[in-house]
Amino acid sequence: MKQYVRGATYQYGNLFGTCRKHFAQWKMEHYPAEMARPSAVEKEPQQHVRDADFEQILQQNDGENARVAVAREARRMQELALREDERLEILADYEADQAHQLEKREQQVRRKKEVVDQMVTPENLEERIAKAYENPVDYNFCINLAGKRVYGRPDPLSRTNMAYTVRDDREAPPSFANDHPQPQLYGSREKVNT
Repeated sequence: MKQYVRGATYQYGNLFGTCRKHFAQWKMEHYPAEMARPSAVEKEPQQHVRDADFEQILQQNDGENARVAVAREARRMQELALREDERLEILADYEADQAHQLEKREQQVRRKKEVVDQMVTPENLEERIAKAYENPVDYNFCINLAGKRVYGRPDPLSRTNMAYTVRDDREAPPSFANDHPQPQLYGSREKVNT
Protein backbone atom coordinates (compact mmCIF):
# COMPACT_ATOMS: atom_id res chain seq x y z
CA MET A 1 0.00 0.00 0.00
CA LYS A 2 2.86 2.31 0.88
CA GLN A 3 4.53 1.76 -2.48
CA TYR A 4 1.25 2.42 -4.27
CA VAL A 5 0.84 5.75 -2.46
CA ARG A 6 4.42 6.72 -3.29
CA GLY A 7 3.93 5.82 -6.94
CA ALA A 8 0.66 7.75 -7.12
CA THR A 9 2.26 10.81 -5.47
CA TYR A 10 5.18 10.66 -7.89
CA GLN A 11 2.84 10.42 -10.88
CA TYR A 12 0.72 13.30 -9.58
CA GLY A 13 3.76 15.55 -9.08
CA ASN A 14 5.22 14.59 -12.45
CA LEU A 15 1.93 15.19 -14.31
CA PHE A 16 1.13 18.52 -12.74
CA GLY A 17 4.75 19.70 -12.95
CA THR A 18 4.62 19.02 -16.68
CA CYS A 19 1.27 20.86 -16.93
CA ARG A 20 2.69 23.91 -15.11
CA LYS A 21 5.72 24.05 -17.40
CA HIS A 22 3.52 23.68 -20.47
CA PHE A 23 1.13 26.41 -19.27
CA ALA A 24 4.03 28.75 -18.41
CA GLN A 25 5.49 28.19 -21.88
CA TRP A 26 2.10 28.81 -23.52
CA LYS A 27 1.65 32.02 -21.51
CA MET A 28 5.14 33.23 -22.51
CA GLU A 29 4.28 32.68 -26.14
CA HIS A 30 0.85 34.33 -26.06
CA TYR A 31 1.36 37.07 -23.43
CA PRO A 32 5.06 37.95 -23.46
CA ALA A 33 4.54 41.48 -22.10
CA GLU A 34 2.70 40.30 -19.00
CA MET A 35 5.22 37.61 -18.27
CA ALA A 36 8.24 39.89 -18.80
CA ARG A 37 7.53 42.34 -15.96
CA PRO A 38 5.36 41.23 -13.12
CA SER A 39 4.25 44.23 -11.07
CA ALA A 40 4.74 44.45 -7.33
CA VAL A 41 1.28 45.99 -6.99
CA GLU A 42 -0.38 42.85 -8.31
CA LYS A 43 1.65 40.57 -6.05
CA GLU A 44 0.80 42.37 -2.85
CA PRO A 45 -3.02 41.90 -2.99
CA GLN A 46 -2.50 38.27 -3.92
CA GLN A 47 -0.17 37.87 -0.94
CA HIS A 48 -2.77 39.58 1.28
CA VAL A 49 -5.49 37.27 -0.01
CA ARG A 50 -3.21 34.30 0.58
CA ASP A 51 -2.44 35.47 4.12
CA ALA A 52 -6.15 35.98 4.88
CA ASP A 53 -6.98 32.55 3.46
CA PHE A 54 -4.12 31.03 5.43
CA GLU A 55 -5.31 32.68 8.67
CA GLN A 56 -8.84 31.45 8.02
CA ILE A 57 -7.56 27.94 7.38
CA LEU A 58 -5.46 28.09 10.55
CA GLN A 59 -8.51 29.18 12.55
CA GLN A 60 -10.58 26.36 11.07
CA ASN A 61 -7.76 23.95 11.83
CA ASP A 62 -7.53 25.16 15.45
CA GLY A 63 -11.32 24.84 15.83
CA GLU A 64 -11.23 21.32 14.40
CA ASN A 65 -8.31 20.39 16.65
CA ALA A 66 -10.21 21.66 19.70
CA ARG A 67 -13.34 19.73 18.68
CA VAL A 68 -11.35 16.53 18.13
CA ALA A 69 -9.53 17.04 21.47
CA VAL A 70 -12.88 17.33 23.30
CA ALA A 71 -14.21 14.22 21.54
CA ARG A 72 -10.97 12.36 22.29
CA GLU A 73 -11.13 13.29 25.96
CA ALA A 74 -14.78 12.20 26.17
CA ARG A 75 -13.91 8.87 24.50
CA ARG A 76 -10.94 8.41 26.84
CA MET A 77 -13.12 9.05 29.89
CA GLN A 78 -15.70 6.57 28.59
CA GLU A 79 -12.98 3.94 28.03
CA LEU A 80 -11.62 4.59 31.53
CA ALA A 81 -15.12 4.10 32.97
CA LEU A 82 -15.49 0.82 31.03
CA ARG A 83 -12.08 -0.37 32.22
CA GLU A 84 -12.98 0.54 35.79
CA ASP A 85 -16.22 -1.46 35.47
CA GLU A 86 -14.26 -4.42 34.08
CA ARG A 87 -11.77 -4.17 36.94
CA LEU A 88 -14.56 -4.05 39.50
CA GLU A 89 -16.21 -7.07 37.88
CA ILE A 90 -12.92 -9.01 37.88
CA LEU A 91 -12.36 -8.04 41.50
CA ALA A 92 -15.88 -9.17 42.45
CA ASP A 93 -15.34 -12.50 40.65
CA TYR A 94 -12.00 -12.93 42.43
CA GLU A 95 -13.56 -12.19 45.83
CA ALA A 96 -16.43 -14.60 45.14
CA ASP A 97 -13.93 -17.28 44.11
CA GLN A 98 -11.87 -16.66 47.24
CA ALA A 99 -15.01 -16.89 49.40
CA HIS A 100 -15.94 -20.15 47.67
CA GLN A 101 -12.43 -21.54 48.23
CA LEU A 102 -12.56 -20.48 51.90
CA GLU A 103 -15.93 -22.21 52.37
CA LYS A 104 -14.55 -25.33 50.69
CA ARG A 105 -11.53 -25.37 52.99
CA GLU A 106 -13.75 -24.84 56.04
CA GLN A 107 -15.85 -27.84 54.99
CA GLN A 108 -12.68 -29.92 54.61
CA VAL A 109 -11.58 -28.88 58.11
CA ARG A 110 -15.01 -29.78 59.53
CA ARG A 111 -14.87 -33.20 57.86
CA LYS A 112 -11.36 -33.76 59.22
CA LYS A 113 -12.55 -32.82 62.71
CA GLU A 114 -15.36 -35.38 62.43
CA VAL A 115 -12.84 -38.00 61.33
CA VAL A 116 -10.54 -37.09 64.20
CA ASP A 117 -13.40 -37.70 66.63
CA GLN A 118 -13.80 -41.22 65.19
CA MET A 119 -10.09 -42.06 65.25
CA VAL A 120 -8.70 -44.61 67.66
CA THR A 121 -6.39 -43.02 70.19
CA PRO A 122 -4.64 -44.53 73.21
CA GLU A 123 -7.29 -42.90 75.42
CA ASN A 124 -10.28 -44.55 73.70
CA LEU A 125 -8.62 -47.81 72.57
CA GLU A 126 -10.40 -50.07 75.08
CA GLU A 127 -13.77 -48.49 74.30
CA ARG A 128 -13.26 -48.97 70.53
CA ILE A 129 -12.24 -52.61 70.97
CA ALA A 130 -15.35 -53.31 73.04
CA LYS A 131 -17.55 -51.55 70.49
CA ALA A 132 -16.01 -53.52 67.61
CA TYR A 133 -16.46 -56.81 69.47
CA GLU A 134 -20.12 -56.05 70.20
CA ASN A 135 -20.88 -54.99 66.61
CA PRO A 136 -18.99 -57.32 64.26
CA VAL A 137 -19.14 -56.64 60.54
CA ASP A 138 -18.87 -59.49 58.06
CA TYR A 139 -17.35 -58.41 54.77
CA ASN A 140 -17.34 -61.91 53.37
CA PHE A 141 -20.33 -61.70 51.04
CA CYS A 142 -21.14 -61.42 47.37
CA ILE A 143 -24.02 -59.88 45.49
CA ASN A 144 -26.19 -62.02 43.24
CA LEU A 145 -27.84 -60.90 40.01
CA ALA A 146 -30.93 -59.79 41.90
CA GLY A 147 -28.78 -57.40 43.92
CA LYS A 148 -29.09 -59.28 47.24
CA ARG A 149 -26.14 -59.92 49.50
CA VAL A 150 -25.27 -63.56 49.85
CA TYR A 151 -23.14 -64.42 52.87
CA GLY A 152 -20.82 -67.40 52.83
CA ARG A 153 -20.79 -67.76 56.62
CA PRO A 154 -23.50 -67.89 59.25
CA ASP A 155 -24.32 -64.98 61.48
CA PRO A 156 -21.03 -64.13 63.20
CA LEU A 157 -22.81 -63.66 66.54
CA SER A 158 -23.98 -67.27 66.61
CA ARG A 159 -20.37 -68.49 66.91
CA THR A 160 -21.32 -71.82 65.38
CA ASN A 161 -19.21 -73.80 62.99
CA MET A 162 -21.82 -73.92 60.20
CA ALA A 163 -21.32 -72.81 56.61
CA TYR A 164 -24.00 -71.75 54.20
CA THR A 165 -24.31 -72.83 50.60
CA VAL A 166 -26.32 -70.26 48.76
CA ARG A 167 -28.15 -71.04 45.55
CA ASP A 168 -30.60 -69.09 43.46
CA ASP A 169 -34.08 -70.56 42.78
CA ARG A 170 -34.17 -70.08 39.03
CA GLU A 171 -34.97 -72.65 36.38
CA ALA A 172 -32.14 -74.52 34.74
CA PRO A 173 -31.33 -73.49 31.17
CA PRO A 174 -32.97 -75.62 28.43
CA SER A 175 -31.15 -78.79 27.47
CA PHE A 176 -29.92 -79.37 23.96
CA ALA A 177 -29.92 -83.10 24.47
CA ASN A 178 -33.51 -84.07 25.31
CA ASP A 179 -32.67 -87.68 26.16
CA HIS A 180 -30.24 -86.78 28.97
CA PRO A 181 -31.63 -85.31 32.16
CA GLN A 182 -30.38 -81.84 33.00
CA PRO A 183 -28.59 -81.62 36.34
CA GLN A 184 -29.94 -79.21 38.93
CA LEU A 185 -27.70 -76.14 38.57
CA TYR A 186 -29.68 -73.78 40.70
CA GLY A 187 -31.39 -74.72 43.89
CA SER A 188 -32.47 -73.29 47.18
CA ARG A 189 -30.42 -72.20 50.13
CA GLU A 190 -29.24 -75.20 52.07
CA LYS A 191 -27.52 -75.50 55.42
CA VAL A 192 -24.53 -77.76 55.39
CA ASN A 193 -22.83 -78.86 58.62
CA THR A 194 -19.09 -78.98 58.47
